[in-house]
Amino acid sequence: MDPADRSMRLLSLVDAFASKRVLVVGDLIADEFIYGEVSRVSREAPVLILKYDTTEIVPGGAGNAANNVAALGARASLAGMVGTDPEGKRLMSTFPRTVDVRQVVRASHYRTPVKTRILAGGVHSAKQQVVRMDRVSRGGPDAKVRAAQDALARAGVSAADVDLVIVGTDSPDYITPSTSVVVQDKLGAKKAGTFDVGCACASFPTAIANNVVTIRRMSRAWFNTPHDPLASRAGVLCLGDRCGDGVARRGRHAPPIG
Repeated sequence: MDPADRSMRLLSLVDAFASKRVLVVGDLIADEFIYGEVSRVSREAPVLILKYDTTEIVPGGAGNAANNVAALGARASLAGMVGTDPEGKRLMSTFPRTVDVRQVVRASHYRTPVKTRILAGGVHSAKQQVVRMDRVSRGGPDAKVRAAQDALARAGVSAADVDLVIVGTDSPDYITPSTSVVVQDKLGAKKAGTFDVGCACASFPTAIANNVVTIRRMSRAWFNTPHDPLASRAGVLCLGDRCGDGVARRGRHAPPIG
């Protein structure tokens, strides 16, 4: 397949998302970015002292996957759990209207997972991550299944009508089978494709990294990663690993991708 045909095929897969209903189930993580300007080196230890600039919270884990699904034009329904803590409230406020969050459970006994990244740099230079701190609550497939069942019930959708199940988690219980396959089986979503965002935020945009230059020549819409200011300005394409391919195969009545 020559580059032009390959580009058109990829673009047709993106267009096909508009007719799909996608249930995204998994860990909802608040990705917190703290930006600072390098001031000096500390006298207490060989570390930098930063002058605080700003703090940003964006959806991570399954929330990031749902945002990308919605950006591709599909109907994204997000199921998971957040706490009633300030981090959970801020996380929920970041989702666009194109992501249905009515199925997200707000639990007072639960602590919203937070991944805090501290980025440092100069006034006229890009900020670089210098340290990361995680506050993560773990949950297995059963918790995700319950969240998915509740999501389907609230939305009035049968598991048989789901085209694709995406599970984003930093805490899979098994190496194989993938968590999304376990959730699909327990849900009874027999015709649904399955897709694991195996390391949450990092895996999702890697699938077609080699095709970015080709697709950029087509002057189409861009789906930017919120994690890298430079990538966001450059218009880096963010597409799920085999996600578009799965949709295309479903349209041809092929077996689901596991």
